[in-house]
Amino acid sequence: MGRILRFNPKRRKPQRGRRVRPARFAKRRTSWRAAWVSMRPAILLIALASMAYIVALPGVIPAPAFLSSEPQVIDGRFTRCGPGRGYYCVVDGDTFKLGDTSVRVVGVDTAERNAECPAEAVQAEASTRALQGWLNRGPFRMTARLDEPPTAMAAPYAA
Repeated sequence: MGRILRFNPKRRKPQRGRRVRPARFAKRRTSWRAAWVSMRPAILLIALASMAYIVALPGVIPAPAFLSSEPQVIDGRFTRCGPGRGYYCVVDGDTFKLGDTSVRVVGVDTAERNAECPAEAVQAEASTRALQGWLNRGPFRMTARLDEPPTAMAAPYAA
């Protein structure tokens, strides 16, 4: 038969016009444990970012006691804001005024009164009437966040 030669890659000469490609090696299989360990930082980062987003939403977590003002008792009859309004008036479904101070209810977002869509205007009127009825049920306590501007006060809480 002939003489047996061992393969020596240094001796191997490429054929004319053909490029020698390196041999492909089999991919190493990764275990579930190794995959989990490599994914842990990404999962932790996603979890922390989600928690930070949830905490940053207004009204999700109440303000700490040292950031809240003393509760203020509001006892008065609320009217609609406009000409001849009283000291207490309702602007729209999520905003009311105490004199010159505008108060927005935390965690409530309603349609605006100056809507172009007729259906939205109907919903805005209904939400304004609902807020006015809710505020006129009786006295309630209201606290303000000290870390926000005075025009963005916290939500009223029923007494």
